[in-house]
Amino acid sequence: MSGSAHARPAAEDALASEEIFVSDDDQLIESEPLDGQSSNVAASGDVVLRRPIAQVSLAKVSWSGPIDHDALQEALLCAPAGKGDILERAGLFLDQPFWYDDGGAALEVTLRAGDVEVLGTLASAGARLQTAPIIRAARLPERITGAEPATRQAVSGVLAAYRRSSLAHAWHAHLSRADSVQLHRERDEAAVAVLSTLRALLGER
Repeated sequence: MSGSAHARPAAEDALASEEIFVSDDDQLIESEPLDGQSSNVAASGDVVLRRPIAQVSLAKVSWSGPIDHDALQEALLCAPAGKGDILERAGLFLDQPFWYDDGGAALEVTLRAGDVEVLGTLASAGARLQTAPIIRAARLPERITGAEPATRQAVSGVLAAYRRSSLAHAWHAHLSRADSVQLHRERDEAAVAVLSTLRALLGER
């Protein structure tokens, strides 16, 4: 990952959100191809986060009113597939349980080595309350594995869109004092798609 993911000088904070958040070299925004591949293709230093679909419930997310993104993200948040990664990076993952992986369908995201480095820096920067939304957004899933191809394509598409919009929203809030109506709207729209798709998948109707 290039330096674009690290703290930027104040002068750069005034950049338009499009310039800050969609840079091709910012892997914390970039989505993986929707090919359904699992942790077996992770490179050295990468960390695969998973959440078995059996451990996913949207019961705490209201059906009406403003979208509770905290509750939604809590329901989707993924943890390392290996206990060693949890212990080695306690500042990032100890708040999340280690789930028994039965090899079935699971939500998943791969954090590249550069992403893990940036997140570790944010977690130890002494401003955890300010950087926590970025760390949380990075741990959101971008695909589902162990599902039928049609399901995998549909679910992975909405997951990746919500993760991307959540990361953009979190970075903007961290770097700029100005609110962004567009980023709020895009995150809400992506959340609606995730809720609709996952509720249908989980049978929570």
